[in-house]
Amino acid sequence: MVEPTYSRAPAEPQYALRFRNVSGEAIPPYAVMSFRSNPVAGILQANKPNATGSALYLVNGARPIAANTFGEAYLWTTPRRVKIIGAPDAGSLVGPIPGSWGIGRGGGGFRVLYPAPSADTTAVVIATGEATPKYFGRLSGNLAASSNPATAPATASFRVWRRTPAGTFEDSGQNITVFHRMRNISIVSGAWAEAEMVDGEWRLYVADCG
Repeated sequence: MVEPTYSRAPAEPQYALRFRNVSGEAIPPYAVMSFRSNPVAGILQANKPNATGSALYLVNGARPIAANTFGEAYLWTTPRRVKIIGAPDAGSLVGPIPGSWGIGRGGGGFRVLYPAPSADTTAVVIATGEATPKYFGRLSGNLAASSNPATAPATASFRVWRRTPAGTFEDSGQNITVFHRMRNISIVSGAWAEAEMVDGEWRLYVADCG
């Protein structure tokens, strides 16, 4: 029997669950992991977060977990240090990022309690269950109508603007890709709009088309 790699202090047994890494790659320290598969022989199956469906998310500890080996994951009963994407401020809403072991803007369910000292390091977050955020900003390119809503969405770059402590909005410097699945609506570059996450992709739900 292969013994697990412990990712917690021995005094915290009530905060961890045993799992097997089935992602095909090493799980980094403080990575957020997705648990979708049914347990095999009573062991949870850990994978990298993706953009489809719902999942249980747990966080790894300070040691990497090699592919196809066992580890233990922290439960979200207390604030946890996690691998962060970017450098969101304290209070920011963040969540698992599809295709990444990190957590950051563009996802939801967690609030930053203690920000990262620099981009793409670690931050302290707490689970809140809050929904994925909606973004306010401007299109950086023309968003054409979709030729086929099911298979051929149109896309464009969207520049996120954020509220300042003074109550005004300013360019955050962050770009996201928005998907458009409407067949009879197109939106010009520079239009102010709002975007939300739907089925793993950012979509416009409000646009200033006048």
